[in-house]
This record gives sequence, C-alpha cells and structure tokens, in this order.
Amino acid sequence: MSVRARFALCAVLAPLFAACRGSSDYALQDTEGRSYRVRCEPARCSRELESPEQAVAPPGCASGRAHWVLAGRPVPSACPACRGAVEYAPGCRALRCQRSNDCPPAAEYGSLECVRGLCQYSDHTRWSPVSVTALCMAGAGRWGRHDARESLDREAIARASCPSDGACAPSASCRQP
Repeated sequence: MSVRARFALCAVLAPLFAACRGSSDYALQDTEGRSYRVRCEPARCSRELESPEQAVAPPGCASGRAHWVLAGRPVPSACPACRGAVEYAPGCRALRCQRSNDCPPAAEYGSLECVRGLCQYSDHTRWSPVSVTALCMAGAGRWGRHDARESLDREAIARASCPSDGACAPSASCRQP
C-alpha cells in the first residue's frame, strides 16, 4: 500500500482508531527530574529511551556501554541497562506525570495512564521488582548524586518487599502508586 493510500485510509479511520497517527516522540520525566524521549509507532513505543544524561553501565557489563530503557510493571521506570543485555543497573526511577498525555501511549504491556503523579499500566495485577524499587527510590535523588546511606536503606526496603517467591508489593514506607 502506498504512503498516500495509508494516509487516506488513516484520515477516514482516525476518528474510529486513535492508533492511525504516525510515529512520534514523547518527552518523559522521572521522579528525580531527568528528561527522556521515547519514539512511539502507532501500536507500540520503543523500550529504548534517549536522554542527555549518560546511563551508567552496571557492574559486569561486558560492552561497558549502557543506555536507558523503559522497564517495570505496573509503574514503568527509566532504567540504566547494559547494551545487548536484559539486566538493569541500580538507578531505575519511575516516570512522573501530571496527566495521562504525559505517559507514552502504547507501552510494552498496554496503555498507560497518569495516576497520582506516576505513569501506570491500567492492568496492574502483578508488581515487578523494578517498579517496587523505583517507588522506594522516588525522591532519593539521581543515582550517584544522593545520600548513600539513605539509598542503601531504600534498596533494602525494596528487596524485602520482593521475596524470592516473586510476590512483590510496595512497602508502606515507599511512595505509593
């Protein structure tokens, strides 16, 4: 189908299907004030985030190169990760918002909405360790630029909130979604 035909089809169907818009970039911010951009196609957003702030490579990162990725459920977070690996480094932070339009429209697990100042998946039946850690670390400051003792305490609370059976839930002492 030609580009002209796709545009014509989308013009006709746009009122029925909001996904008929072209790709676009969305500006995001985390709870510590870092800025990101994410590229979104009509049906899905990229997991990779662009940021003027360099991601710190996690220990054991073979390439030594890191980038920012979108991870976690039900509260998606910006996480530093080793390029080419699935492991995340410490420093994941939840994405903040003022309204649902501040959240990417088509993320990995469905649509996001703004709930109490954080982007969240509407279907949040299971908590990921990334989301729990991001909630506990909210307000701690940017990774490497905050009080180490407070950071260690918050990380310990997050670990205790995610027992080995995988049944994570945010502690009452962490930011609540």
